[in-house]
Amino acid sequence: MCLAPQELTAAVLDGDLVRVGDAFLPVDLPIGPRERAAVLATTLGTRIIAARRTAAWVWGARWQLPEPLEGYRSLGLGSMPRDPLRVRLHQVRLAEGDVAMLGDMAVTSPLRTVMDLAMAPGAAFDEHVVRRLLATAGLAPQEVAAALEARPRLRGRLDALRRLQLLLTR
Repeated sequence: MCLAPQELTAAVLDGDLVRVGDAFLPVDLPIGPRERAAVLATTLGTRIIAARRTAAWVWGARWQLPEPLEGYRSLGLGSMPRDPLRVRLHQVRLAEGDVAMLGDMAVTSPLRTVMDLAMAPGAAFDEHVVRRLLATAGLAPQEVAAALEARPRLRGRLDALRRLQLLLTR
């Protein structure tokens, strides 16, 4: 059954549905990373890797789905998102362990997501999201720093290491 947007909004107000990204789900359904990844698959497709702020949303460190969505396209894959106007794509080379599969959807791992968020340029860095992701993933800033040290060619690595050091001192 397909409901009109007004009916979906009314069901949210009545407490029957909850909005998750672009989808509406029953309130009694547990909503975790798998469910948020499934919602993303309708926009990103299954060959784009959810990354950065979008991956932080999947892992539960952000409350709202960011606009534009952010995704990685592995080198050699020529896929495009289903809704290209809503997605900022980056072509990157990912290491083994940088991607987690949640159902059919690929998402950067919590460790890689923290690394990406910490390497964000200037004002794009969101310390609160990084702290939440570290807490929900059970990661220590030292683990992220060690992963960054092992990859000396990543752009923004020195800024990320400095930011992680600040997290440790606060």
